Amino acid sequence: KVEHSLWVGGTNHRTLYKYDGATGDLLLQIEGPTGVYGLALDGGGQLWISGRTDGNYLGRLDTTQCIDQATCDAAEVCVRDCTTPACTCDAACSTSCDDAVKERILLPSDTYGITVDFKQRVWMGGSTVQRYNPAVPAAQRYAQISGLQFTHGIAADADGFVWGAGNNNAVLRIDGDTLANVYAPLGGGSKGIAVDKDGKIWSIERGANAHVVLPGPMIDDNVVQTNAVTGLGDCYTYSDMTGLQLALAANDPGYYRETFEGC
Repeated sequence: KVEHSLWVGGTNHRTLYKYDGATGDLLLQIEGPTGVYGLALDGGGQLWISGRTDGNYLGRLDTTQCIDQATCDAAEVCVRDCTTPACTCDAACSTSCDDAVKERILLPSDTYGITVDFKQRVWMGGSTVQRYNPAVPAAQRYAQISGLQFTHGIAADADGFVWGAGNNNAVLRIDGDTLANVYAPLGGGSKGIAVDKDGKIWSIERGANAHVVLPGPMIDDNVVQTNAVTGLGDCYTYSDMTGLQLALAANDPGYYRETFEGC
């Protein structure tokens, strides 16, 4: 079942709101597992939360179990600790963390922008780029890239690369599997980052200009169009501004229909 709904989070408090996408009616108002600095849905209905204002947290809400006010309010928050490689689940939780409706994951570093790639891995910007893969054993779930500039927005494309808005007038390109990375200099600022339907990478300044990166097949093969769009006013974004993130994260199969003339 496809739900055309909208999730909104409170930055400085642990409140999540679910709205009807067609009517704008408020459907749910619940306490989330963390404060909310950003949200991203994956293909299985898990709502992932950048909990920057609340601590070094990644939050998760299972929207397939949180279906009405009663089930959401009754759900306990399971806590997972990924500050050690084991990524252990709180023994006090009455169920496994993976089956919990609400989960709070403690990370070694702070979070900022957040996205989900087509392999259902969660990526976060911040003082370092962090990757969390909920599909593998607990001890293999967490990875980070150290020694980077602060990363604001973060986005994943259809070719297995992850892109970060660097704090050094550059765009960060990461191999999603190996974590190999390079910076593509922009000649301008980078606050928000997003991928469009043609695979171009859009970098938005905290200001009036947008830059475009045309990625080649190799990680260091990038053509930058500085100031591709100007005069935008005072922009401020670090989330999915093209709407492509959810389509790529869902990774839905498609079909092609052709009519053939018979003999």
